[in-house]
Amino acid sequence: MFDPTKSLSVKPPKKPKNLSTVQYALLVEAIAEGEIEGFPAPVAENFKLGSFSYNQAAKKNIFLNGTPILRPSADLSVFDEDGLVDIDDGQFNFKNIGVDFRKGVIAQGSTKTGDYSASASTKKTTITITNHGYLEGDILKIDYTPAGGQSAMNEEGTFLVESVTDSDNFLVENKLVFPATSEVNSSGTCSVFIQAQQPLEGLISVETPVNSGTLGTEIKKDTPVTIQVPHDANNPIDEVRVTISADQFTKKNGKGATTVVYKIELVDNAGAVYAIEDTQYQLNNKDKKFDQMKIKGKTTKPFSRDHIIKLLDSYSYPVSVKISRVTADTPKNPFDKIKFSGLSTIILENNAYAGIAHLAMRFDSQQFPSLPKRSYLLRGKRIAIPHNATVDTKTGGLTFSGSFNGTLKTTKEWCACPAFVLYDVLTTELSDFIDSTQLDVYSFYNASVYCNELVENLVTEGEKEPRFSFNAVMSDQQSAFDVINNICSNFRAVPFFSEGLIKINQDRPQTTPDYVFNRSNVTEEGFSYTGTDLRDRANKVSVSFFDKTLQKLQYVTVDLADLFSASSFTNDTNAKLSLGVIHKKIDSFGCTSFGQAKRLARFTLFEDQRSTETINFETTITEGVLLQPNQIIGVNDPMKAGVRRGGRIVSAVNGTAEDPQTNSTVTIDNSDSTDIPTTGSAKISVIMSDGTVSTKNIGSIAGNVITLASGQHFQEADSNGDLQNSKPQTNSVFVVENTSVALALYRVLSVKENTDTKTYIVNAITYHSDKYDFIETFETDLSLQTAQTTVLNQIIDAPENLTIQEEIYSENGQLKSKIILSWQPVLGAVGYRVDINPPEQDFFEINTQSTTVDILDAQLGQYDIDVYSLNGAEIASGTPTTIEDFEVVGKITPPDDLAGLTVEPVDKNFVRLAWNKSEDISVINGGRIYVKHTNLTTGGSFQNSSPIIEAVAGTSTDAMVPKLAGTYVVRARDANNTFSENAQTVQFTLDDSEADDEDAITNINEDGASFAGTKTGCTISPDGNGLEMILAGDGLFDDETDFDTLTPNLDQIGDTISTTGTYEFTTVGDLGANNKMPTHFIKNIAATTFLKNTEIDARNEIDLFSDIDGTKIDEPKVDLFVATTDDDPSSGSPTFTAFEKFSNATFKGRGYKFKAVFTSTKPDENIKVTTLRATGSLAPRTETQRNGTFVTNPFQATYTATGGTTTIIVSSSTYPHGLSNGDSVIMDFTSGDAVDGTYTITVINTTRFSVTAASSLDTSGNCTFSIPVTIDSTTGLLSSRIVGLICSFGKRFKTPPTVNVFPDRNDVNDASNATNYQAVAVTETSFNIRFSDGNDNLVDRSFSYSATGFGKGDTS
Repeated sequence: MFDPTKSLSVKPPKKPKNLSTVQYALLVEAIAEGEIEGFPAPVAENFKLGSFSYNQAAKKNIFLNGTPILRPSADLSVFDEDGLVDIDDGQFNFKNIGVDFRKGVIAQGSTKTGDYSASASTKKTTITITNHGYLEGDILKIDYTPAGGQSAMNEEGTFLVESVTDSDNFLVENKLVFPATSEVNSSGTCSVFIQAQQPLEGLISVETPVNSGTLGTEIKKDTPVTIQVPHDANNPIDEVRVTISADQFTKKNGKGATTVVYKIELVDNAGAVYAIEDTQYQLNNKDKKFDQMKIKGKTTKPFSRDHIIKLLDSYSYPVSVKISRVTADTPKNPFDKIKFSGLSTIILENNAYAGIAHLAMRFDSQQFPSLPKRSYLLRGKRIAIPHNATVDTKTGGLTFSGSFNGTLKTTKEWCACPAFVLYDVLTTELSDFIDSTQLDVYSFYNASVYCNELVENLVTEGEKEPRFSFNAVMSDQQSAFDVINNICSNFRAVPFFSEGLIKINQDRPQTTPDYVFNRSNVTEEGFSYTGTDLRDRANKVSVSFFDKTLQKLQYVTVDLADLFSASSFTNDTNAKLSLGVIHKKIDSFGCTSFGQAKRLARFTLFEDQRSTETINFETTITEGVLLQPNQIIGVNDPMKAGVRRGGRIVSAVNGTAEDPQTNSTVTIDNSDSTDIPTTGSAKISVIMSDGTVSTKNIGSIAGNVITLASGQHFQEADSNGDLQNSKPQTNSVFVVENTSVALALYRVLSVKENTDTKTYIVNAITYHSDKYDFIETFETDLSLQTAQTTVLNQIIDAPENLTIQEEIYSENGQLKSKIILSWQPVLGAVGYRVDINPPEQDFFEINTQSTTVDILDAQLGQYDIDVYSLNGAEIASGTPTTIEDFEVVGKITPPDDLAGLTVEPVDKNFVRLAWNKSEDISVINGGRIYVKHTNLTTGGSFQNSSPIIEAVAGTSTDAMVPKLAGTYVVRARDANNTFSENAQTVQFTLDDSEADDEDAITNINEDGASFAGTKTGCTISPDGNGLEMILAGDGLFDDETDFDTLTPNLDQIGDTISTTGTYEFTTVGDLGANNKMPTHFIKNIAATTFLKNTEIDARNEIDLFSDIDGTKIDEPKVDLFVATTDDDPSSGSPTFTAFEKFSNATFKGRGYKFKAVFTSTKPDENIKVTTLRATGSLAPRTETQRNGTFVTNPFQATYTATGGTTTIIVSSSTYPHGLSNGDSVIMDFTSGDAVDGTYTITVINTTRFSVTAASSLDTSGNCTFSIPVTIDSTTGLLSSRIVGLICSFGKRFKTPPTVNVFPDRNDVNDASNATNYQAVAVTETSFNIRFSDGNDNLVDRSFSYSATGFGKGDTS
């Protein structure tokens, strides 16, 4: 339950005519841990915490469902000091909302003593305590000791500090206990300590109904209702609730409103009567108090009203509640009766929730059927701030006066400075791990000063706000690391640990570096650079912030187009066009300002677009321990700057306090390779012994001695922090700069120790000191100036001595053209740009660091080419070196001649031609090597020779060709069908032995026959000495209507020119019957190419001419073809094979015929044949017995067959059969009925033997028999003791061969070893052999033989 009449700031509703009972819900809500400042609206009006005015004004900062209870436009000045003048109801968005607030005060145990002086007239007590440290709104416990003779002050409880006069004085209110009637002045001493905040009033812990017999009794004027309140001294009651009700409330006619006045009194045990005031009606009447209540209105339904009565310690208990009707009783009106409906005792909640800021709110259930969503705009936690700081209560920012001595105020105050918010988090939330001695308070102070500088709010030009403010609710559980980094992100800070202290550094304006580096104080690897990916560079940034007025997240978006003019940032806008929108979204932390969010968006956009290069290097421990994140370093990298402007100091002379006019000089390590300027505001920066950088102007240079400008001296701070002249130490690092080459500045991102190498790894990013104006200036179209950090970006000259040439190359077997450009290098150029404008393609460019460029696959036509030099910033030279109208013509020159042609016999048919591999790319890729031959042994050329094989690949280095006497000719032809200028020749002559080896059976000579053969497309030459093609058109004279329009050559009328001809030989060869043999043919041709028309007027189809001068004729050729037949060629209908081209080849057949085919691919080129012959020969062949079939000559005999036995009688007794029992014979029965076959014999005598037939048969007649002969498996010799052995050849010879017989001299069957033998009857297919002794007796003999002749027929 809740007491609406107490300190909750709620105005009772105006009395409606219709009465009703209204229910309220009470919510107690914790807001923050720790003491906070409170609500901004009442604080801005200096309303006292806990007062009605404070709670009413706080409703501007309390939002229900996103809407403030009290409108922001409401005028708070209508409140007086006691808050008894209210705001018009129309200013409230929600009515009847009660509020009571506690800010989270924590009791402090230390007691302070001082003096007091209480004023009866002002009701104020002044407390005087030296450096009291209390703040307005603090709740104090005060014990007063009046000076001698004065009465004790009638005061009790706690006191609110109403105002702070100064550091030694403050005011509290006199709390005179009602119903005291006297007011006194008093003074004396007092003791004071901070009291924990008071519990919220009206929070009920226990409420107990009191059973009374008077319940439901009508309350009358003359008969009041009295109810005794139960009392327990051990469990005192704080309040009682009295309920008055009516069944209905109208005039006596049941219509219209009526009024009843009543009063409630408290009567204690001593009889004292206390009137209970109805404070609900005092809101607009400051001094007048009412001790009467009234009910005014009407209702036909039951109606009730509660009254809460506070029980004071001063009462004499037990007490009773007395309720009396003031309005006269109305017996005639039964509808205005009121009655006592109940009484209950209340024990209040006594928990002050020390250290917890919280509030209570009462809601009218008619407005909020369910609990609304609440949010609060508060000035949050009080924190320690610098001793010289003052809080701007409007913004929460700090202003500073005087110097900072490193101490903080003992009394904490609210502020929105993110630097000291972080300091408070570290020292309070993390106090178990960190105390203030571990924090570098000066780094926090420096950050705070920068944070609280006033800048444009970027909403209304000229209006200012602190650069960074922190306003956040940190209610979620997070790691300490995340919380610290989130707070640091609010004000661009980085926390780090150095020199035993936690420090912070900010990204903030700085024009001079904290440290400098050159190649002398980094490791030998030097500096490395990395650029950010274009695809990661945001060109649109949105930042969220919490809008305190709208009570929701809002977004501010910054785009390149919003910030940069197209003229200043063409590259940026072009990148946006090419890459599209790269949108980065950021949730700011602790940001409630549109301007701060917009500055963060601008900062992010700038960093993404401009701080795109990171530098990495390793340095020694000397430098590494001094570097801190967010520090600015200056770098002179000769590779990037283009000049060396840094090194080490060898010695130094510096002015002193005693002699400040002494010129300060430094001697540097290497003046020859160091560029030391004296103009352009030249400066030298030196690292001093304390690790700081001292920068001074350069006056002059002499050798390796640099003299500072007059009156300037290097300086470093003494122990008091004052700068004193000081001399740099030997080996100190120095850098020099001027406007032409400034130091490259970088902001340190990280410094990590490399424990392996005992070095420190530094990572930093590009730093632009002018970005802050861009970020914070109200105008957004800014032209930023970039420092000149290198000579490499100075405009340099274009290349000189530009040369260009075309070269042919091969790609995938195809010839292509490439353009080769070259030029002299340009000093200071890091690259070159070549702009190419081809004849039929789009313009394109090539960037290179080389001084040569190949433009591959160049198309034919004219090129315009510009070549620029690029400086270190990749800025092109002002004007290019230009080549205009360069013509790419492709491959038009002939290929290189072949070289190294040789000929080597391989066998009787072929020779091997070999030559050096062509180096011409047009031959190697798609070209061919042509091989021709002429029978001429002198004067052979490509024109008077004919092809003997198909052209071989251009990569070939040899070819197997027919072996021909005369001259071999080879020539290269490229992929564009262009021949080399000259052919290579080699002569070859057949040995006589080679000529004798074969039997030249035919020599067909057509030129000797005056070319009498059949001619198609060719004719006898006009001089009668040769045969040439007819290059004739395909037109007919009968088709021509106007001969005057014909070409000069009437033979060439028509559309197509005939470029082939055929000549069929008159002679047909015949090897004779049964002579189907392989015949070796060799062609013999002498021919010369020539132009058909040598006068230009007489030539047509000029586009097809290969040579205008008429000196190069390459295309015409004559090939010889042969066809064979197995038939008698003179039979009238022989069947010939298809014609086959040959030069030196073997063909098989009985008969053969020839033809010559003329070919020219050019209509103006012809060929004349003067020799046209073909020579045929048979190859020699030797056959041995291994290839023959051997039987004896047939014996003539007669036979008689009786039954199964056949008796054979040799016809001549001169030649006995010489058989033995069991021998086999081959019987050929030429007459009679005996059956031919092979039989086994039985010898009867030297002239008779018998054989056994398979079947019984009686017959007789003539017969012959032969004896089979086999080869001895061991000796390979023929073995025969047969007379008249016939030896048949395996293959037929063309003519009878020469037969040689070789008897076996070791034949054991011939004891005398004297043998006569003779090969007789030698034919093309066989021969006979007989052996006899010296007496001409037939003997058996083992022998072998060989037959040598020409030709090889199919059969024997």
